[in-house]
Amino acid sequence: MKIFNKNWPIISIIGSGLLIIFFFTEHKIYSDALQRFAAIKLLMEYGKISNTNYSIIGPLFSVPFWLIGEYIKTPEWWLARYNFFLFMGFLLGVWFICKNSIDRKTLLYALLVFVSLSLFVPYQKNYMGETFTAVFCGLGILLRSQKKQIGWLPLIIGTANTPATLVGFSLITFYIIWREKRWRYFIYPLLSFILIIMESFIRRGGFFVTGYEGNSGFQTILPFSGQAGFSYPLLLGILSILFSFGVGLFFFIPGLWLLYDYKKLKENKPLFEIIILSLLFLTGEVIVCSKWWAWYGGFYWGPRFFLIATIPSSFLIAYSIRNAKFETFWKNALSFLIIALSAWIVINGTIFDQRNLSICYENNYQLEFLCWYVPEYSVLIRPLIVWSPLMFKDVVFMSYIFFTFFILITPITKAMLPKMFSTIKLYFPEIKKIRW
Repeated sequence: MKIFNKNWPIISIIGSGLLIIFFFTEHKIYSDALQRFAAIKLLMEYGKISNTNYSIIGPLFSVPFWLIGEYIKTPEWWLARYNFFLFMGFLLGVWFICKNSIDRKTLLYALLVFVSLSLFVPYQKNYMGETFTAVFCGLGILLRSQKKQIGWLPLIIGTANTPATLVGFSLITFYIIWREKRWRYFIYPLLSFILIIMESFIRRGGFFVTGYEGNSGFQTILPFSGQAGFSYPLLLGILSILFSFGVGLFFFIPGLWLLYDYKKLKENKPLFEIIILSLLFLTGEVIVCSKWWAWYGGFYWGPRFFLIATIPSSFLIAYSIRNAKFETFWKNALSFLIIALSAWIVINGTIFDQRNLSICYENNYQLEFLCWYVPEYSVLIRPLIVWSPLMFKDVVFMSYIFFTFFILITPITKAMLPKMFSTIKLYFPEIKKIRW
């Protein structure tokens, strides 16, 4: 109770944010989530197992919500909000796992950042599988950062839900083996691999039958289009995943820019360990997806495959806010810019999504590359060029994001203002001669 009494304002803001996200954002099942929903519907209504290429592990955890939907509203209504409940569980997990190892103020800022500035917010609107993997693997990373053995379990489950993350899980395992000198940890990625191939055998009749055999996109003017599997050049894939205007991590998860000050981060060992493990997982994902023909995640908003990156990003932003008074003017200015951009990204993905971008899927996606590489067709810029009308719920949600934005920049602004004149005088000494 003492903890709540002392921090009730920020806890209230976080709680209010969750209510606004639940009631004032549009939840629906679309895109690839339709196949996941069809798989769980087939299982629950007819007792049959689907052979689709998407893992059924994540949807299986949504069965309780399906059962609730049989009595209250509908299963579709609850499953459309399934990722919201996963997100809420993740926030609770972050609090209970980190409350004794990370500075309390930093942790509360991190939770507020997750609720208002992270990609979890736009990605909780649908029944896609990325949130399940990010939540389970993220909690596993948090637990393993504190050397808790139970952390392997969510990592195994989350990785099995998205087989492409097995390389990232393996990199984490190699790092922990190197750190703790315990070779038996090799068994954990192996268990995840066994779970993956067992699911393939049960659902598709073969241990290595993934359902992606021959999977490819449409042939366009791009030289590597229309090819199946891991046919995309690795270097081009890495560059596109990091720097493309439409899905690039550099633009969609700007909190990662704060990694430039990693030497100072090393002083905070618990936080640094979370960031290292998260980045290892992310690196593995980037390596695998860079070769995949659909490295961009299909016609979908944002860097779909890389939701895990929002975990180190959010902690980095929270850490920069907490230590703003000890930072230079330019470091705080960068943090201010990152928070502002992150707020727009969340508003953009939650409200505008992919409006006014039909050109990118017409004529068999012949011009889809415009959405990846051309600024005017990037989802982050398109709403500023072709504005869409806002509904009441959009205004409520946007107001909350603006409110949290001002809450989060307040410590940074307080730290910046006293240093502003000294910085200006340093670079423009002639100002000292002016008589005010």
